Amino acid sequence: MLTIHKTSRVYLLIFACVLLLLGIGLEADPEAERAALLRLVKELDRLELLVDRAERERDTEANIRFRYDWLRSDLDKVKSGVNDYVNRTQLEPISIESIRGNYQ
Repeated sequence: MLTIHKTSRVYLLIFACVLLLLGIGLEADPEAERAALLRLVKELDRLELLVDRAERERDTEANIRFRYDWLRSDLDKVKSGVNDYVNRTQLEPISIESIRGNYQ
């Protein structure tokens, strides 16, 4: 039986979200894009619940510890960026904040 490590599930979900974002570029309808992005925000909210569960089940004796706080921060940045795009009223200059990507 194939088992997937808890943190691997988080990476798989993040990868799926990125693929969803890439697929959005194929849509020509702005309302369809907006709806897809709002669905993505909801999925990111669900992903946060999985992060909470993984953190509760973490190995407290491990030598290398997963930085759930860094992951949450990165997810918040992605969600904020998507929300900012969806709710924009006009083209405005933006500042881009980098994400960590490495959680150990």
